[in-house]
Amino acid sequence: MKMLINYLKMDMYRMVRQKSFYVCTAMLLILFNTSNHAMNNFLYYFPKALLLPFSVLLFMALFINEEITSGFIKHIYPLYQKKWQMLAERFLFTCVVYLSMWLFVVIIALVLGVLNIFTMNAFSVFDYLAYIVMQMLVIAAVSSFVTMLYMLTRSHVITVLYVIGYSFSIFYALHMYLSDAFISYYEYTLYHIEITLPEPFDMLTYGKSLLIIITSAFLYNGITLLILKKRDIA
Repeated sequence: MKMLINYLKMDMYRMVRQKSFYVCTAMLLILFNTSNHAMNNFLYYFPKALLLPFSVLLFMALFINEEITSGFIKHIYPLYQKKWQMLAERFLFTCVVYLSMWLFVVIIALVLGVLNIFTMNAFSVFDYLAYIVMQMLVIAAVSSFVTMLYMLTRSHVITVLYVIGYSFSIFYALHMYLSDAFISYYEYTLYHIEITLPEPFDMLTYGKSLLIIITSAFLYNGITLLILKKRDIA
């Protein structure tokens, strides 16, 4: 556990030193306009907005590409006695990136005065914490798929194209257009959870969603782990 935390700190240090992090975070400012937003509405709308998952996933794709093409990962990978810890750390790191970008936008929105903080009377802190954590875990699971895709293809272009296709609903719209069968299992996809997760906490819905997230994350990271054992990480 101590080793995992140390490498998480190292990735956070690398994060704040990479220009791509600030570029991806700055893109979120496009969300703002001159109108005034009710703060509770904005807090629930923002995680479902296309730009937040896109910014997080794009940064993670660039982050993975940079550490492999630069050779940095070759020096770190052998230090992990249990290889699954590297993937667990990366899952947690995605959560850190997500929360960092979320916090940046909320702070900027408050500074710019585009949020009306007097609309928080009916706001439930517990409901929102459950909501934002679930949204964060969805993106972390999708990021696990991005990592798996990069390890399979070793293509930066394919990985970025997937991020664009996922974030802007291109793949799902195309899939639903081409196959009626997709509708039957659409509700079990991470994308469905992200865009339909109810704002008030519901034990049954959140429990089902969490099970799908955990299953997806284990599947993607399990495949990535097999790839890492079979191939040279460089």
